[in-house]
Amino acid sequence: VHRHLPLDMACQPVLRRPFHDRACLFSEAAECAGLQGRFWEMNDALFSIQETVKTNNVDPVELAVRLGLNRSEFKRCLESHATGGRVAQDLQEAMARRLTGTPSFLLGEQVFLGRIPEADLQRWLSGAP
Repeated sequence: VHRHLPLDMACQPVLRRPFHDRACLFSEAAECAGLQGRFWEMNDALFSIQETVKTNNVDPVELAVRLGLNRSEFKRCLESHATGGRVAQDLQEAMARRLTGTPSFLLGEQVFLGRIPEADLQRWLSGAP
């Protein structure tokens, strides 16, 4: 299950300095795309495009159109922050679990920061304690 943890002062006022500019907007954009059944496509596109394009030059609406989403619905969702509550809920859960960065993984109640060691993953998948 994917959960958002945008390290952006726009939706995380507890941050003391900027980390990922526009990450809150991009999290909401992925959720807006999800309302049209395209969450993973938008999520993957946003992550991959940031490798070559500065975040200030990424237009989520343009990206949505390229992914075949309904432009009007997507833009209305994004401008109204219709999915902001979903992102805020993920942030609250991350704070409650004291997650400080991404990626973070949870197996049961055990937290793994960065990656899950293969031995731990195999043990968990096999049902061993």
